[in-house]
Amino acid sequence: MSIEILSLNLMAPLLFESKPEAGEPDLIKPDKELLFVYELEESESRKLEADTKKLIKKQVFFSNIELPAGDYLFTQKKENLNMEEIIKLAVEMQAEGLWQRYKLDNYLYIRKLFEDGNIVTQLFRPCGKNIN
Repeated sequence: MSIEILSLNLMAPLLFESKPEAGEPDLIKPDKELLFVYELEESESRKLEADTKKLIKKQVFFSNIELPAGDYLFTQKKENLNMEEIIKLAVEMQAEGLWQRYKLDNYLYIRKLFEDGNIVTQLFRPCGKNIN
């Protein structure tokens, strides 16, 4: 999977109108934009070659639905990725972040939205500045 991974400084939070249902972020309606939040298994979230079956610890729900302002590693695919594809992408993004010496947080934000009539899957991984 060839992807572009960017360092993103989100200057203001992205707010969402409704909470997604529990479960996998695979189906989305054209008028919706959803944010899913997953806590990552701490030991796997620090590995260059994380185990795809162990990386996701659990889906998390917060009282307010927002992608907080801050620093992130970011990537997107203009496809409706299923959870297996999302995890593979997250592992690739994690490896690149660790390779670039970023301090990665233990959360993964997955945003699903419609853009130009197509579903887009975006991944945000909170991170500290690289430690070169």
